[in-house]
Amino acid sequence: MTEMVGITTTQLVWNTVERMFTTTNPARIMELRFMLQNTKKGGKKMMDHILKIEGIANNLATVGEKINNIDNKTCIF
Repeated sequence: MTEMVGITTTQLVWNTVERMFTTTNPARIMELRFMLQNTKKGGKKMMDHILKIEGIANNLATVGEKINNIDNKTCIF
């Protein structure tokens, strides 16, 4: 992690980590939306399927993308 070279305080480390993980990347947003739209239940248990959708939705929320109820319902069924 070259971003951490030269950082001398824990506060600066945490600020750098936060910036690295909250930077909005359009390609990542598109990838997450694609994953959300193409998630299939298949042979998984319903709870596992819902948890996978929730994880993707949480990742989208982390980068500032809002998910509406229609997106969620479409993925579950």
